[in-house]
Amino acid sequence: MPLSEFLNGYPTSSRHPSASGSGSYYYSRGGGSLSSNAPSPAVLPYNSIPSQQYNGVIENSTMSVHGSSRHPSAVESDTPSYWVEHLATFAVGREFGLQYPEDGVRKLKQLENSSAIWAQPMVLRLRPSVVSVEDENGDLVEQFPMELVTNPTAHLSTNPRDVYNNILLFIVKEDKKRGRSLNPTEMHIFQCNRVSANDVVDDIKAFLSGHYKKVRTGRRDTGFMIGYQPPFVMGLPSRGYHDDTSASSDSSESFERDVNTLNRCFDDIERFVARIQSAAIAQRELEAQTHRQRAHRKQNSRTPIDPQSGILQMRAQLPAEFEFVDILQKFKLSFNLLAKLKNHIHEPNAPELLHFLFTPLTIILDACRWGLGRNVAPQV
Repeated sequence: MPLSEFLNGYPTSSRHPSASGSGSYYYSRGGGSLSSNAPSPAVLPYNSIPSQQYNGVIENSTMSVHGSSRHPSAVESDTPSYWVEHLATFAVGREFGLQYPEDGVRKLKQLENSSAIWAQPMVLRLRPSVVSVEDENGDLVEQFPMELVTNPTAHLSTNPRDVYNNILLFIVKEDKKRGRSLNPTEMHIFQCNRVSANDVVDDIKAFLSGHYKKVRTGRRDTGFMIGYQPPFVMGLPSRGYHDDTSASSDSSESFERDVNTLNRCFDDIERFVARIQSAAIAQRELEAQTHRQRAHRKQNSRTPIDPQSGILQMRAQLPAEFEFVDILQKFKLSFNLLAKLKNHIHEPNAPELLHFLFTPLTIILDACRWGLGRNVAPQV
């Protein structure tokens, strides 16, 4: 059964224009209304396919033949790197209503207000010829030729309502040297962790101007933070519980502890659903890329085909089995806590919260069946 049949209710956003020419042209982490139709991404792990390149550029010195591109410690210590979270990639052009960095920030805010964003943890690394993106283990995910990188920009906000308040973005231009490319001009947006986006922008600008020695090497960690909190994406009702009992201090402490545990479970469930939605969108885009590549090959069989985006490959992966088991255990704990607290919590009350849990539970169970090929719920 095709993936599209399981995406009803998921956003149809894409990194590339749809065949209908509607102009819906962006890719981001997750989003859209909740749906009980789960995705079925069935792609190889991103690090089991050939190493990713962007418009044909690969730094062979740090990549293995088989795609496992673990960088030696010497390379890691001799190059500047930063903990980041990839938030979105937008197509750049007048036809997409996005040309400048401020347009990207505005579109990200719109996306954040209307849908879920899954922040994918990554490592950004600078080299003289490329900007590379790695997973948390140091395996290469995707890289961009430095000569194509433009407009590095930082956007910092002290507004407590801004979840993403330490933003780095840059534009990667289409490579015109190779003729028509399947990689259009795109804007990549990241949340910086433990380092100011301003510092990362300064470092990128130094590399763009060839002043590599001015940039300190190694993993950058200044402890910088502007009150960042992970997003709440599922749209559950506000959980301002009220205890209308006159209990002792011991029972009040127990009540508060249970409520805090319940809130943490709900937060983890919300983020898990956003991750599944992100995988569905990424898998849909990978299928669209395959279709475009086949059409391109028919038109010109001699033109080399650009590989699929490594970031998309990474985002298309559903959680592992142990992660499904863990989140289902949190559902079980939530049900038990709601039963325990049913006489103590109001606005919303326990039955209302129980009702709102069933939609994400259905999404997760369906994703588990399609992603793992079986239902692991009975073993929880």
